[in-house]
Amino acid sequence: MSARIRLLEACTEISHLASGPHDHLITLSMSHRVESALQYACHFKLASHVPVDSQITFLDLSTQAGVPTLQCTRILRLLMTYFIFCEPEPGYVSHTPDSALLLDEHIHSSVSFYTDESLRCASFLTTAAEKWPGSEERTETAYNLALNTPLPMFDFLHEEQARARRFRNTMASLCQREHLSLGYLVEGFNWGSLPDQAVVADVGGSSGHCSKAIAATNPHLRFIVQDLESALGCHKSGEAVNDQIEFMSYDFYTPQPIQADVYLLRWVLHDYPDKYAAKILQMQIQSMTPGSRIILMDSVMMPPGTEGRMVERKARNMDIGMMSLCNAAERDMNAWTALFNRTDPRLRLVNVVKPTGSALSVMELQLAAEP
Repeated sequence: MSARIRLLEACTEISHLASGPHDHLITLSMSHRVESALQYACHFKLASHVPVDSQITFLDLSTQAGVPTLQCTRILRLLMTYFIFCEPEPGYVSHTPDSALLLDEHIHSSVSFYTDESLRCASFLTTAAEKWPGSEERTETAYNLALNTPLPMFDFLHEEQARARRFRNTMASLCQREHLSLGYLVEGFNWGSLPDQAVVADVGGSSGHCSKAIAATNPHLRFIVQDLESALGCHKSGEAVNDQIEFMSYDFYTPQPIQADVYLLRWVLHDYPDKYAAKILQMQIQSMTPGSRIILMDSVMMPPGTEGRMVERKARNMDIGMMSLCNAAERDMNAWTALFNRTDPRLRLVNVVKPTGSALSVMELQLAAEP
């Protein structure tokens, strides 16, 4: 555990003790109000109207954003108590380091997603649990109720291009966070051990951020980034970024058309309940040859109380997010093993590496000759 995490752990404990149980519980239950203020700030793009190195009046800011001045002022003054924007002198607004992050497109998209779809889904979690108790179906989720759609989340995003673009930006923003850095993917498997011109199928690879990170230090490898056409971002199926990376439209519920040396799925399966995750893996297995392997980079939940409160809190927060969005889950090692057995009795987990500082583990799987 890093010194920074230990400090955060200590500060959290002190804050909890100083608050007392009643104040802590009630304050926590009102956190949605802060999230709604953030949603307002993102929706009306308030950060973009505040000068980077100067200040602006509440009146001018609200006029440029097209919102009522008093309403805007009240929203901003709540956010200021959380270090988001500041009032350097009465009636004026300036950026703080926190609010300035909203000028970054990816971070703005991320905060927008969490305070829009994700917040709405959270409010329907209990309703979904009552309506569909224990369901593993991707169409019986809090997301379906919150967005009033019969479609699974990713199918819905396929039809909603603005939301899809925001979601892609959110995923890109997550990769900027230290504990989810793509550097851990590069570090977590010996890519240099693969033969010259070995092919890596980057399954569910979106705009190719994983392939690009690995390719930067492994010029001997070739990458085929596979995803639905709508998820490839600015890239098109058949497009080659360079002599290493090309893109392919592919639905991973269908048989894998590529015979690759490695089938890479980074942070894909945690979006899917076991019955669907098993099918995704089965589609890859159909094209595997002797010596090929599946590389998964995903969360492996540790037993409660073994990683520190702050680390565990992030993982369990993500777990509930997966529940509300997709009826999916963050799996522990027993759950992963059960999934592999359900997929194919020949599928063997041969190695697990969790790089220091990473929230995700790298799992290497191969097919045994016999079950």
